Amino acid sequence: MFLVGLLFFFPMLLLYRAVNWPSIVIYFVMVSTMILKTRLDKKKMILFASAMIGIAAATFYRFPLKEYQLARIYSFIAPEKYGGGMEYLYVRVKELIGNAGLFGGTQQVEIYFPEGSPDLILTSLTYELGWIFALLLSGILLLCIFRMFFILTNIKDHYGTLLISGGLAMFAMQVFINLGMSFGVLPIVSVSLPFISYGVSGTLLNSFIFGIVLSVYRKKDVIWTVQS
Repeated sequence: MFLVGLLFFFPMLLLYRAVNWPSIVIYFVMVSTMILKTRLDKKKMILFASAMIGIAAATFYRFPLKEYQLARIYSFIAPEKYGGGMEYLYVRVKELIGNAGLFGGTQQVEIYFPEGSPDLILTSLTYELGWIFALLLSGILLLCIFRMFFILTNIKDHYGTLLISGGLAMFAMQVFINLGMSFGVLPIVSVSLPFISYGVSGTLLNSFIFGIVLSVYRKKDVIWTVQS
């Protein structure tokens, strides 16, 4: 229990210092998923959950949402009315998505995002190449998630199950959050689309996740023996 808490809380403190809320949420979901796959008894699970809730409450109190973060929330709720600067992105997303046909944009609309363009790449691709391409690309990413879940159900090794469940949670959260904000149903945050948005760190991280999953699956039938 002590080691589990140490492995969870130390990286969380680093993320809190950076005040990167999207990364905090993704990390929280990843670790929570891994905790659910552990063999901790109910009392320890309740204790661990209470500690996480307490830390989250203390963090919100110590690091409240900044003005630009509140502007993103308000602009998402009412982009046409709120004048906080972020409303432009939400209006542009709705404009591009609304004018995207099956095989490309139906009107000559200039694609330009003043910020966050790597994270909104799917919005641009949907307008440029159409809904069929967007659905195909989204289907491929969702297929990767379902394939990882299928692998998870076929792994009997406890340690391998923890690795895959954590990787699956992290990859799935990135996909769902980015798809949601690219189609205008979630607030725009700094979460890239795996393997599509440009950026070295995100590509390396997701490649590392896929490498772990494939490595565990390749050795799922190996019987490990301990020699004295």
